[in-house]
Amino acid sequence: MNNRMVCPVMLLVGIGIGAAVGILISKPKIDKAQTEIDQLQTQMQLDKTNSEDTIQKAATEIARTKKELMQAKGLISKLMVQLSNAKTELSKFETQPSAATDTTEPETVVLGQPTKAPATPSNISTKEYVVKEGDSPWVIAERELGSGIRFKEILELNGMTEDQPLKIGTTLKIPTQ
Repeated sequence: MNNRMVCPVMLLVGIGIGAAVGILISKPKIDKAQTEIDQLQTQMQLDKTNSEDTIQKAATEIARTKKELMQAKGLISKLMVQLSNAKTELSKFETQPSAATDTTEPETVVLGQPTKAPATPSNISTKEYVVKEGDSPWVIAERELGSGIRFKEILELNGMTEDQPLKIGTTLKIPTQ
């Protein structure tokens, strides 16, 4: 071969060897980069799955909360109707004249001596009720007489005022009518 041909061939051989050496040197870096890419893709997939799970749990919680809110709104609506009915019933009760008028003289109270029990009108039949925790005149009237507005009847029958607290275990007279 002549020298003119040898130079380009050697040049090509040198380029080929250089490229092969470069590839051999870069191979571990390329493999490492590919491993890192695979790990990142795996982590991204895991993060995506976790995010989807979190979104699903949040959507379930939102649906549950909405359901509870709707139930609470329904309960509030029922209570508003009951309050309206109670107000109507109270206004009717307040506008009716009292059937019984008290014509007795006021009782003279001597300090230090017990007072007599309030007189129960003879035409009212009664039953006994023992006060429990959480009771109030309104609650008792609502439960026993069908309307909380009738609590004044219980107070009057037992000689009590609205500002007197009920004591658990106390026996009250309740009208049976």
